[in-house]
Amino acid sequence: ELPVLGQLEVLKEHEIECCDSIVRVGPEFYGNSSNKRASPSLAKLVIRRCQGIRSFQLGLNKNLRSLEEKDCPLFDSLYCGDEDGPLTSLHSLSINDCSKFISFPGQGLQAPNLTELTLFKCTKLRSFPEGGLPSSIQKLKISFCKGIESSPEGGFPSNLKVLEIVFCGKLVGDRINWGLQALQSLSSLTIQGCKEVLESIPDKSLLPPSLNSLCLSVFEHLKSLEYKGLEHLTALKELKVSFCPELRSLPEEGLPFSLQYLEIDGCHKTLEERCQENGGDWHKISPEPSRINSGPERE
Repeated sequence: ELPVLGQLEVLKEHEIECCDSIVRVGPEFYGNSSNKRASPSLAKLVIRRCQGIRSFQLGLNKNLRSLEEKDCPLFDSLYCGDEDGPLTSLHSLSINDCSKFISFPGQGLQAPNLTELTLFKCTKLRSFPEGGLPSSIQKLKISFCKGIESSPEGGFPSNLKVLEIVFCGKLVGDRINWGLQALQSLSSLTIQGCKEVLESIPDKSLLPPSLNSLCLSVFEHLKSLEYKGLEHLTALKELKVSFCPELRSLPEEGLPFSLQYLEIDGCHKTLEERCQENGGDWHKISPEPSRINSGPERE
């Protein structure tokens, strides 16, 4: 059981590390106190490398703004008690390298002011919370969660500004249902890691016109960038394409006029040659600042 910490009234931040005897974080956090003001100052809690912890009860601390679970191999669930209510103070939630994490609260993630959500190496997680994600989320990072098969119920949060999807093959395969076109605030999108036989991207209906930055990386079979998926991006300033070894040329029609920086790294040597001065794609990137490097030489 967790040592009694909840009655430390001036505690603002706390980190629990390598406490292998902890099985859950529940009411014992407050020493079984009925005092709803217990630990009123605690705003940030980090639980790291606790080998035995399996669950965490959200809502016990009404003032908690940031919660991070990291490298806890048996941690499998977040849950809420019947009397916990909405998590109005929670702004940041990170589940990091918890390979057995499978469950959000059964009634959904009721955190109306949550602005950041990070899920990293939650390899057994199959879906987002029931009822979808809070619309308040502005930054969403999903990495190495290979079990997530589809986008959140109701789509991605309407106030989303930054979206990163890294090595989530099934989720990328469901991109036709992402509904990003409706996200008027989305300014930065990163998609990394795709093993499916995808020869061109982006799809015409994938990207919203609000994008300022687009990063596409590790698309093993990508051969071309689809101009029809880029031409409406009138606010795009930065485009990064990396480790797409089959990519040999830029769109015939060119790139968005708004583009200020182009970075291509680890792609086919032919593309590097075409982007040199007087090369076939030189007129498409000049005078934008650019960095063009090829990967291992391919035939």
